[in-house]
Amino acid sequence: MAQRSYLFITIALGESILVIGSQFGELPRATSTVAAFVIAFIGSVAFWWIYFDRSAEAGLEVIATATDPGRLGVIAYTYFHIPIVAGVIVAAAGYELAIAHPSDQLEVATASLILGGPALFLVGQTLFKWAVWGHVPLVRLAPTVALVALIPIAVVSTVLVLLALATSVVAVAAWWSSRASPLEVHRPTT
Repeated sequence: MAQRSYLFITIALGESILVIGSQFGELPRATSTVAAFVIAFIGSVAFWWIYFDRSAEAGLEVIATATDPGRLGVIAYTYFHIPIVAGVIVAAAGYELAIAHPSDQLEVATASLILGGPALFLVGQTLFKWAVWGHVPLVRLAPTVALVALIPIAVVSTVLVLLALATSVVAVAAWWSSRASPLEVHRPTT
């Protein structure tokens, strides 16, 4: 089950890279378009980093030693992977719009995609951690709160600015997660 979930995440991340590349390939090169492309690519890499850096393999170890691995696997790898995959897909749609219209004033739909994709992904990761380790690490809560705090900025900024801010939150979350002590990130359930 975990391997299939990894494949779904890998496919979703691969599709997001394809969307970014194909959208960028169809547009004339302008500084803002190139910046949006680079920022979107960094966002996809940050998603990959968050998911595959520690929690994927550590989750397998916990489930392998759990008293009820089937139940834990269904909750963690089926139900709680839905928002992770949805987050990657929603973010890819936001990346596509950002690359096509980086200098435009934000519309509600575009802002929802740019902030909602990373938020869904991080919420899914938080739920996964909660299911597997029985706690919600600060590494996952703070970035989600930071994304919510960006909502007022969406009213006054351009697509590129909001994309850069949201991607910065995800990149910092990836960095923070990789630097956190193993006990802070993965504390076994009791």
